[in-house]
Amino acid sequence: MNSIARLQEPIQGLALPTSRPELIRFLNSLCSRVRADYYLVAELHASRGDDEVRIVASNWMFDTIDQLGASTLLDLAAAPVTGFAGAAPRIWHPGSLEGLTDDQAGALDEAGHSEFASTRLRAGVRHYLLLLSAPALRLDAPRIPAAVMSLSYALSAMATEIAEELPDYPISERERECLGWVAEGKTTLDIAMILGVSSNTINSYLAHVIQKLAARNRAMAIAVAIRSGII
Repeated sequence: MNSIARLQEPIQGLALPTSRPELIRFLNSLCSRVRADYYLVAELHASRGDDEVRIVASNWMFDTIDQLGASTLLDLAAAPVTGFAGAAPRIWHPGSLEGLTDDQAGALDEAGHSEFASTRLRAGVRHYLLLLSAPALRLDAPRIPAAVMSLSYALSAMATEIAEELPDYPISERERECLGWVAEGKTTLDIAMILGVSSNTINSYLAHVIQKLAARNRAMAIAVAIRSGII
């Protein structure tokens, strides 16, 4: 099959997801089709005139996402290496991308993100950034446009679920708030002062979150929550 035909090759056999767990399985299947190891889907939107990013789904380690930062994701969305749905992708490497620091590029490479394909896509009125990554010389670039179009359909099918940010885990709004502050780097004492409760209460909330998310510690709970769209 020639490269032009492969660009138009549809992704067959993937049912559109209707829940976050199904979206994760859908993304894992897409990664398998294009030989990617990792995915990150971020919603790009404006609030009060300022650009913002919200992670919709990702199988990255939390520390790697944290080191890259939301501002870098915004820069990537506007970078020349990032194409649009339907176009042939440009494969790029962290060390050669202007705007990434040496520490960021090194952290990405150490975590197995040696080559990337980044694409902007639209689902209804929402705009997203998709990052597919893998160790060097792995990504099957000609298959990526079909995968991106399939993801666009999937995100459109899940527009309500994504917009409402309904978690698939039974944590309370206060527990989610506490975990969000931990993700922002706040200590237990900081959060207690912000919320006007005792440190013991904050520790109790966070202990419940860790248990409910089947995590081993706070860092793992944050990673699970980000991947599931809870925070």
